[in-house]
Amino acid sequence: MHKRTFSQSNLLFINDTEGDSSSIGSIQFNYHHHHHLNNNNNNTHINNNSNGITIHTSDNNHLNNNNSSSSNSQFSSYIGNGNINRPTSPPFFLSSSALSSDSNHHHNHTSIQQFSSASALFSTPLSSTTPSSSFFQPIKNMLDIESQGNTSPNSSSTNNKGNVPFMTLLQTQLVKNKRILYPLFIGIALIAIGLSVVLLVSSGKSSSSSLEASILPTHNNAHIDASVLLKGKSVSPQSSRTEFPILLVADRDKASKVNDEKKGTLWKSVLVRGLLKRNEQTGEYSLSVNGKPMEIVGQLVEGSRGMELSELKMYNGKLYSADDRTGIVYQIMVTSSGNNGDIQVKAIPRHILPDGNGETTSKGFKCEWATVKDNKLYIGSIGKEWTTGDGVVLNHDPMYVKTIDANGKVEHVDWIKNYKALLRAVGIKDKGYMVHEAAEWSEFHKRWFFLPRRVSFESYDEKKDEQRGSNYVISASEDFSHIEFARIGDIISPARGFSSVKFIPGRPTEMIAVKSEETDEAIRSYLMVFDISTGKVLMPETLIIDEKIEGMEIA
Repeated sequence: MHKRTFSQSNLLFINDTEGDSSSIGSIQFNYHHHHHLNNNNNNTHINNNSNGITIHTSDNNHLNNNNSSSSNSQFSSYIGNGNINRPTSPPFFLSSSALSSDSNHHHNHTSIQQFSSASALFSTPLSSTTPSSSFFQPIKNMLDIESQGNTSPNSSSTNNKGNVPFMTLLQTQLVKNKRILYPLFIGIALIAIGLSVVLLVSSGKSSSSSLEASILPTHNNAHIDASVLLKGKSVSPQSSRTEFPILLVADRDKASKVNDEKKGTLWKSVLVRGLLKRNEQTGEYSLSVNGKPMEIVGQLVEGSRGMELSELKMYNGKLYSADDRTGIVYQIMVTSSGNNGDIQVKAIPRHILPDGNGETTSKGFKCEWATVKDNKLYIGSIGKEWTTGDGVVLNHDPMYVKTIDANGKVEHVDWIKNYKALLRAVGIKDKGYMVHEAAEWSEFHKRWFFLPRRVSFESYDEKKDEQRGSNYVISASEDFSHIEFARIGDIISPARGFSSVKFIPGRPTEMIAVKSEETDEAIRSYLMVFDISTGKVLMPETLIIDEKIEGMEIA
């Protein structure tokens, strides 16, 4: 048996090639408009003579609309076509058959489109008309008349002999209204601006609340699938995304049992929301956890234990989790009941999976991992014999796999040969074992991927098992006839082992995995991201929470 660890000299799994590029759309628009208003030749001439007073007024308004210029602004979208080579397995894996034969390469052509749009711009020419009625003169003329004084037709200075300018009652009212309305308009505008600023700030502070409100039911106690919690704002192609919402669920073991003064004995797990961010320049990732963990309460137990949820998986648009104590498969639902609209999570039982072949025992199946293949939900267990604390084999029930189809039909599949093939591939013989809690089928690679929680070349020992954490990644063909393995990163703590794994959406060589540890001193969980084509760690083990996280889903 040969094995080796990753070195920087290995070839990349994805072979980037330059593809044809073409413009898929462009929008041109021009907009530039000048309004030029000339007011001139407005002269008033007054002649005094013995016969009276003669006023000559000339008012010439000239309106020019010209100097219109255009500037071109072009928005275009780019489409790139690249070839992604898909070998049978990543080249950095070590083959159990000494890599004696080359794998066939399949070509997957991926086309990514980005679209841009621009709104049409409209302009209305500035125009001015002067009505013939003397009651509706332009404001400038009204101001000129006002400055000359309000000379009433009955004033003594008029003597009813000349055409003396005077303000009509309507003009006087318009001027008075202007004096009142201008400050009023300014005040209203300032108030509107102030309210806009307040609304903008408040909307920024409650952006997360508004997002939750938009995806949760509007009526109290209305239940919807918890997959809505994985829906983000991004609508860009998956390969160009930089943010990925994640959900994580905890297995609290015996600590899941709690005593409530009002409701009595309950069993609780928690659902944790997070956000994975990718740095476009470096390709590395970072993690942030959103808000407090949300409790999931259940009452179905086996041997006074329950709600020890060990996996999360989307299947047919629904989010499922499985209890490794009772074998119950739950659909995770959310509701916004309560006066404050807080998110409440509920686990609705959908299936009960018996252990082993489903015919010989009433014990619940120890559900540990889940994936989707051929439109079926696969649920697996630890993949080793069930033994006593000192390693005596009792049965092979955990070496079965359950499948659930879209109609709810359950099948019990014997995987003993498959699990033993994984042992042989890494050189483990009769005394050794592996414990599986993280597995995923890749439709892109057409291969199984296993990240064992524990790897040991010695017999099982309950106490020593806590320090046998693994960094193995095992890749198997669909029928387990061709198996390879590699090691990812360093073993920072032997108590940490893989408990869940998924591929990053749109990035078929990048995986995100949960590592959890459970000792007498601490219970913690970590997330890491790595590239299976190079072995590079893109996010080192990062603390999530002081809980034993055993289930994860990403969107």
